[in-house]
Amino acid sequence: MADVRQDTGNQARTFKTASIDVAASGDNTIVAAVTSNRIKVHAVVFIATGTVNVRWKDGAATNLTGDMNFQAREGYALAVTPPSWILATTAGTALILNLSAAIAVDGWVSYWDDDTA
Repeated sequence: MADVRQDTGNQARTFKTASIDVAASGDNTIVAAVTSNRIKVHAVVFIATGTVNVRWKDGAATNLTGDMNFQAREGYALAVTPPSWILATTAGTALILNLSAAIAVDGWVSYWDDDTA
């Protein structure tokens, strides 16, 4: 996982949640791109139903994590207190979960989007 980052400003944030309910091999969009804004994840929970490698991506081209290998009924839960975050996209790109195989992965992410670096 990426280093925990923190905003330095005192801006208001609207926290959102997106479900993880994917089973297609390859890229799966978890949070759609927000024009001119970054997606900043402060909590994530997921579990795989079978053997699969997963990787978080910043849009289609940039990896946010390396491959993480999971067996059936394995996953993780990770959270930090905002305004810190654990994953962030660049402005205008989607948060993607890439799967190495067509295995169901379920859970959720909690995030906000803003225009700060």
